[in-house]
Amino acid sequence: MLKIGQLVVAMIVKNLPDQPGYLTLIGDAGSQLAVLPKALATRAFKIRDGLTAAVWNMGVHYPVLSQASVHYYRRIGELVLSPVIQEHQVRIRAVGSSLDSPFVKVAVESLDDRDPVSLCVPYLPDFARYTPKTISLIGYVSNPEDFIAQALNPAPRRWIREVNVYRESKMAQVIVERGSIARFLGRHGTNVAMASKLTGYRIRVDEPA
Repeated sequence: MLKIGQLVVAMIVKNLPDQPGYLTLIGDAGSQLAVLPKALATRAFKIRDGLTAAVWNMGVHYPVLSQASVHYYRRIGELVLSPVIQEHQVRIRAVGSSLDSPFVKVAVESLDDRDPVSLCVPYLPDFARYTPKTISLIGYVSNPEDFIAQALNPAPRRWIREVNVYRESKMAQVIVERGSIARFLGRHGTNVAMASKLTGYRIRVDEPA
């Protein structure tokens, strides 16, 4: 029985002409049909191509797969980082992604005193097997102010003057050095948008009054 978020291996069996998607067969036995929308695929596929995807929803007629959902990035993260996860060194705490963003932010938490990002960096190249997007590793900390500051990487943390968090409204204001807002926002605002998705806080970046 498939579950939402489950990582599956499938094969393309038909390019659906009446809708923008592919019909796939899941698993070695190939007994379960599913649809992969082209908008949620990492690339264009041909008949008999194999792929890895996550179950996005159960659909009307067939389960719908995705290679662009938070579930998918979390599951491939667990797969790629399995050596350090299985050794109880790190765990994935959150994922921030968007169809429009060329990168995905993945928050990793250390289960000992070591830097979780340093532990995971050697495995970063393996993500290219599953997604063309750049994976940005963020060190998770439980304090919201610190986590929000971390999540805005690669904008330099030393340029952050103050982080004000409003827990009830799930909003945060980040005061940064004058002239540096563009670095924190990122191109078309994608950096701050992915940081917001990662942390669960709507982040506003301002300069000092």
